[in-house]
Amino acid sequence: MNLFTPEQIKELSVIFGIEPVNPESIAKVRDGSIRKGESVWWWGEYGPEFVKSDDSSHWENIQSCPEVYSLKRPRIQYID
Repeated sequence: MNLFTPEQIKELSVIFGIEPVNPESIAKVRDGSIRKGESVWWWGEYGPEFVKSDDSSHWENIQSCPEVYSLKRPRIQYID
């Protein structure tokens, strides 16, 4: 359900100086949400890696497995 018509959204974006965001370009990650194209931390095979979310494979993975991506660098704790 849209609360605003496209005309109202355009008017609000002009008044407040904001860009309307396409909901399809936003995804949730472990500790927040990102837009397509931003960098995130990914728990890769060899530990955390800083990757771009606009890579097609990462974007699809972010949407299906958001728990392995985060905004903050993950801490690695070694337990003996």
